[in-house]
Parts: sequence; C-alpha cells; structure tokens
Amino acid sequence: MAVADIDEILAVGQQYNNVIKADGIAALAQALNCDEAALSATLDGVETSYYAVACTSYAYGTVGGLDVDANMNVLREDGTPIPNLFAVGQDSEGVCNVDGKAYTPWGGQAQSWTFVSGQIAGEQAAQLTREE
Repeated sequence: MAVADIDEILAVGQQYNNVIKADGIAALAQALNCDEAALSATLDGVETSYYAVACTSYAYGTVGGLDVDANMNVLREDGTPIPNLFAVGQDSEGVCNVDGKAYTPWGGQAQSWTFVSGQIAGEQAAQLTREE
C-alpha cells in the first residue's frame, strides 16, 4: 500500500539528518562517502533522485516479570527457587530497572541475554537429568 504522505515524511527526516536526498548517483556516493563506481553498479547505473534513510534495528519485547537466580531458576516471592523451572531471555528479566540488580538492559543486549541465559538454563537442566 502506498504511503500517501511519503514526501512529507522524508522531508521531516531530512530536517533531522536521518534522510539524505541525492539527485543522482554521484551526489549519493558523495553524501554516503562511498565509491561512486561500486554504487553505480549496485544501482544499475539508473540516474534518478535517491533517498538514503538512516536505520537502526531494535528488538522490543515485554519483560516477563520472572525473577531468577544465577542458574536461571525461577524464584518464588520469598526468593527460593522453584525446582525444575527455568526462565530465559526476556522472560527472565523480571527485575529490570530495579536498583541493585545486575540484569541486562534493553535492545541488542537483551537479545544476547537470550543466548547466554538459554545456555545457562540448558546446562542446569542437563545436570538435573544426569543427577536423576
């Protein structure tokens, strides 16, 4: 679906230096500080007006509200672990933004926390199965 007011949106982006408008490949290459020949090849040599938009990816998600210990065990309100119940990733960030608690903040770090916490919980779960 076409965005009816795309020109207005791009103009606002230009005001904040998040959008670059360039009339042609040479101007775009200069604005981006890149090799003009390589850019021309990428754009099949098509001469027109171009917009370059600065983008950043973010991962947004809810924080599940579950508090965990160092082994990723879910904790009861009294702080004792619930046997065989683990939480990882953003579900284990229940204490985010609570002073004095060392949990990972938002964005990309939250995504890396998914891998780290998953590994910790997996190791703990595997150890439990070996003990039984």
